[in-house]
Amino acid sequence: MIIGAAAVVVALAVGAYFVFGGSGNGAVAADTKGYKLTAPESVGEFKKSEGSGSSTLSDKDKKEAEALGIKNPQQLGVQYQSGDKSNPMQQKMLTLSGLWGEISDPEKALDGHFNKVQEGEDEDLSIKFIGSAEEVTPAGFEGALMKCRQAEFTFKGDTEGLTNKPVLVPVCAWADFGTMARCP
Repeated sequence: MIIGAAAVVVALAVGAYFVFGGSGNGAVAADTKGYKLTAPESVGEFKKSEGSGSSTLSDKDKKEAEALGIKNPQQLGVQYQSGDKSNPMQQKMLTLSGLWGEISDPEKALDGHFNKVQEGEDEDLSIKFIGSAEEVTPAGFEGALMKCRQAEFTFKGDTEGLTNKPVLVPVCAWADFGTMARCP
């Protein structure tokens, strides 16, 4: 199920690349101060998973958020699913994770976030980043700064029909004076 979910995240992220393509100036609007992250019960065909939503930051996570320049940080982590639960390979998953608080320098927070995100490897998946984060401005995206970075996902071991070839996935994050979030 984890591999299936990861494959769906990869597929969603590949689609996100085409949505988030392009570049722009990323001017951050002053009226974004005080924004908070909230999650609707559904997004299109995706329904919010039970138990996902706001959660308390650990002391370590709070210190890391403060090091990024986020005062009074709060956290949101939400997973959405669609499809038949009895057939995990046909399910789709969408994830949103982020922080909100007082962000004095959104670009510094965003760059710090990308510097903090590490490459990783476990028995099922290897993640390697390619290049550095670049600013993008999707159509209709205003008032915040967004950057994307390519990641190479390689599934290992028994992939239950998934490819063992590397898959390029865009990892995008955005920030304004009140919020910072990432997908996937």
